Amino acid sequence: MRFPKWKFWLGCGLSVALTVAALVLLATLARDSGARILVTTLGENSTAIGTDIRLKMERAFAAGISLDDLVGVSEVFESELAEHRAISFFALVNNHAKILAFTARSASTELELTQMKQLVQLKENFAHGVRQDESAIQVTSNLGQSFQAVRIPIADKPGNDPTATLFIGYPRNYIDQHINSLAADVIFATLTAVVFVLEFLWFGSQLTAVRDVGRFRAHLKRLALPSFEFRARMTTQDSMGELSRNLDLRLDQIAQRFHSLRHMISQSSNRLTSSTLAIQADLTSLAQRFGLIAEPKDLPSPVDIAHFRIAVFLIAMSSEVCRPFFAVYAAELVSPDNLSSQLLSGIPLTVFLIFWGISQPLGVAVLQRLGARRWLTIAASTVGLGILGSAATDNWYILVGLQALTGFCFGSTLICSLALMIRSGSGGMTSYLTALVAAGICGPVIGGLLASNFGYTTAFMVAATCGFLAIGFMSSPANQAAKKHHRATSLRATLKNMLRGDLLSLLAFSTIPARMVTTALLLIVVPLTISQMDESAAVTGRLILLYFFGLFLLAASAEKLANHWRASKAFVIVGALVMILACLAAYALNGIWGLVTACVLLGVGQSLMAGSQGNLAIQMMARAAPAEANSDLSLGMYRLFDRLGAALGPVFAAVLIERFGLKDVMLWLAVILGVCTLLSLLTFIVFKERRQPHGTLA
Repeated sequence: MRFPKWKFWLGCGLSVALTVAALVLLATLARDSGARILVTTLGENSTAIGTDIRLKMERAFAAGISLDDLVGVSEVFESELAEHRAISFFALVNNHAKILAFTARSASTELELTQMKQLVQLKENFAHGVRQDESAIQVTSNLGQSFQAVRIPIADKPGNDPTATLFIGYPRNYIDQHINSLAADVIFATLTAVVFVLEFLWFGSQLTAVRDVGRFRAHLKRLALPSFEFRARMTTQDSMGELSRNLDLRLDQIAQRFHSLRHMISQSSNRLTSSTLAIQADLTSLAQRFGLIAEPKDLPSPVDIAHFRIAVFLIAMSSEVCRPFFAVYAAELVSPDNLSSQLLSGIPLTVFLIFWGISQPLGVAVLQRLGARRWLTIAASTVGLGILGSAATDNWYILVGLQALTGFCFGSTLICSLALMIRSGSGGMTSYLTALVAAGICGPVIGGLLASNFGYTTAFMVAATCGFLAIGFMSSPANQAAKKHHRATSLRATLKNMLRGDLLSLLAFSTIPARMVTTALLLIVVPLTISQMDESAAVTGRLILLYFFGLFLLAASAEKLANHWRASKAFVIVGALVMILACLAAYALNGIWGLVTACVLLGVGQSLMAGSQGNLAIQMMARAAPAEANSDLSLGMYRLFDRLGAALGPVFAAVLIERFGLKDVMLWLAVILGVCTLLSLLTFIVFKERRQPHGTLA
């Protein structure tokens, strides 16, 4: 008896729900009991800190310094804030409600509390004094944050009435802030671990008996299209292998029958009549529809894509592991004295990105000359050696040179792997994007932990090891056979192929604008908005991870649906509309939830359109391409424009922010992307897509 699948998932869901509910209940009980103790402790600590400051002031008064002439109070406040992270603000107010000194931890607190004199209750307390049994007052911020303030009376002479009051504020929800931060860290760490494990589990599943099931399933899908140009060629001695061989035999018989029929018609009469020509035209159309004209090809194996996907993941990890600490590391090396720390950290990264972009068209050109296996081995080895050299050098100039070499080989490895993955069969583009996103999720977390706990050298060595490990996954059958794909090509024919109207419109109105908006929001708008909200950089990192999680989880399914429905153009348009909603959400919804919504929608929109954009570009480059055109070089040029759009995003956002302000820039991004989407839709209508057999994208 077969166990129903829905019962399995229901049981798993209930188990997870009960476990989470129990943990939430325990956390709530612990929070309620600990909050009271913590607030009391913070009050006692604040009183001790205020008493120490009062004694310092009284010593100054004893030396003959008056309250109005007292200097250095703000510096003392700043020093105490730096030492005691739980304190929110210090305020020294005289009996006439005049603020003599004020220092706050965040700008929003300062903006709120510098207007304390306008609050009637506080003004009365400051002007007439506070009863001795009232040890604290509560100030409610306009942003919804609540503070508790301890009152310390200060007299300018012993025995006199208090002439000033010191208020020391601390957040009433201090424990909630830390619990929420800790919970967010645990959730994101768990999700990162899940992504890392899933990536290797997926690779392992392709190397077991599951690969035969997947291969046979892919064969049946192509037959259902229908497309008879591929053969499974399965050699396993089981029922699945026997069935596959029988299908291959029947397909060979169909192809032989077609060729014999076409030969018989062509030899039936020395003089071609109109009816004979019509029959030949029908046969040719039928052969093109079912893929019967060309020689049968072996079905691409999922193992080929699996090898390249894990290689891309490891190569991308080698860069992402270095990302959290590389800027700080570069600024600490022996370097020119006339450069700021920002330039010292930024120039190596910029050089890396520039040579990464240059490698997109040039890397595939080298691939054609040296062969896939040799060039990928050289490039991946150079990436590992470049990272080791970066760890060993103490000279900034050498680091810049190593970054140029590493960036070129890093980009070459990625673009060549993408070309070979696409050549291995459908799904290559999405597998490539998923591997990059998975590395982007896992790498920075792992690199930050390694650098913090074991030092930069250990983190660099782990990153280099990822580059060297990628070499072992580049010996798949598609890689070994890649040399056979080499043929004489023409750069002029390739450039002419790139200048097609439909491809240029896809680049100008879809690929480049989408990349620009994505990087503008993630790298400029979100960090600056978070900074204005007085939140930490960790919050920015969590928001950006939400984008990557959405891209990781949905990209593969979106491409499968787009291929199944033959609706790549529709997915590109829908994805762009979702990205427009992301911009509007960031504009309309104030606060953190607006940014959360924007990042999630941005990930969903990119997942819908990224794979379809790549597949459309490949179709456009392959359709009616000159015989001398180099498809791999065309792909490299397309990726170069894609990288260009990503690089222009932050600059474009900075210009808009300077002109219209941080909030309005999100509305302008939505308008610009909306205009480009409309133009993209019009060009899709103008350039009709001709139907092609599934799997002929490369």
